[in-house]
Amino acid sequence: FQALRFHDPTIREEIRNQASPMSAKMVAKKYLKSVAARVEPRSPEDLENMRFCLGLKLDQHPELRKQLRATGEAAIVEDATNRRGKSAQFWGCQLGADGIWRGGNRLGLLWMELRAGLKTEL
Repeated sequence: FQALRFHDPTIREEIRNQASPMSAKMVAKKYLKSVAARVEPRSPEDLENMRFCLGLKLDQHPELRKQLRATGEAAIVEDATNRRGKSAQFWGCQLGADGIWRGGNRLGLLWMELRAGLKTEL
């Protein structure tokens, strides 16, 4: 996902070669302000890239497909309560002291969208 934010193949490869998702994110962060030709974080194109990546994940992991189907109609919430920054409330939600979730929960919404698509499969 992080690599898809950049058009420069050298940067993409550096990100892809990281050993963990967190190290990939850290490499991507170092280029965010210095690279003009990139996908803007939290943009419509960024959402499409995440949808694409989640679809790949489902294609590559049949057990995950079963687990996602098993959630039925339940709401899926990306818990970002312990995270800071704009991305936390964009991709997830934060649980307030009043017990109310706040945030865009885009990641949870994407998972629910993909789950709805799985219902039409045999």
